[in-house]
This record gives sequence, C-alpha cells and structure tokens, in this order.
Amino acid sequence: LGLTSGGNPLVTTISSTVPGPATLTATGTSPDPAISPVTNQRTIQFTATDPDTLTLQANPSSIPVNVPPATSSQSTITATVRDAVQNPVANVDVAFEIIQDVSGGSLSSGTAKTNFSGQASVVYTAGTSPTPENGVIIRATVAGIPSQTVNLTVSRREVFITLGTGNTVTEPDPT
Repeated sequence: LGLTSGGNPLVTTISSTVPGPATLTATGTSPDPAISPVTNQRTIQFTATDPDTLTLQANPSSIPVNVPPATSSQSTITATVRDAVQNPVANVDVAFEIIQDVSGGSLSSGTAKTNFSGQASVVYTAGTSPTPENGVIIRATVAGIPSQTVNLTVSRREVFITLGTGNTVTEPDPT
C-alpha cells in the first residue's frame, strides 16, 4: 500500500475464509508532529477458487413444444459451483450438453462462466416434438469435480381450455 521512510515497500498478506468485498486501510504516522499522518485505502474482492460441488437446475422444468417459427418455449439451465465450505466459486468454466432430447431442442451455448454468485446459465429452447416426462437430459461439467444432470419435460401445447357449470355454456356478449 505504500513505502516506508527508507523507500522500502510495506508488504503484508491478507486472506479470508469468506468471499466478498473488503476495504483495507493503512495509516502511516511520523514521530515528527509537523508531518501529518497519511492514510491509504483500497477495496478488494475475496473469491473462492477451488470448486468442490456442482448443482444443476432447470427453471421451469416443464415447457410446451415450440410451434414453428416460435422459439419462445424456453427453460433456464443454471449450474451452481461451490467450494468445500459451500462458498460460491466465480470465474469457473461450465460445459453444458444435451444428453437426450427427442424434441429436437437446443442450448443457447455449450459453455458459460460462473459469476460472483457461483452461477452459470444457458437457455434450453424446446423443439417441435413432445418428450416423455423428464425426457430431456442436460449435463453440466466442471473440470475436476463430478458432472451433474437435470431433467425436463417438453409437453404438448394445449390450445383451448373451457370451464363451465351447468349444462349450457354460452359466449358472453362483448357489448
């Protein structure tokens, strides 16, 4: 953070067991009262660096088929990477791949990098055919730890749903 009066750098080691921001403040004083104290401040970011666990989620886990040319039926696939004490690990490459999918769906990308929360996401876009329940399997892989899979369902799209009571259903007059 600074130099001593002899021109030598001040050296220190700082570590944290918890990721997050930290502000470091160093104040230098002199035995000479005519010299004002000097303060220097730096903000640093602690991050976890050793991936230990990977979890994978699909949101939502059931989506309708896409009827061409639509591509709006999608699910966000999110991988979360944590270290051995469950801190999020940032800046880790996560590889995503479709293992099984008879709907003909696709992923927005084959890789993503984790953010400060340890999360990396891609978007799965459903194809044009329905799948059995949990018929789509997507795998996420991080180097050095076991891969994980998540399942989702691509279902038929219902066009009309009619609810009524009694034995007569009428359409209301819009006027």
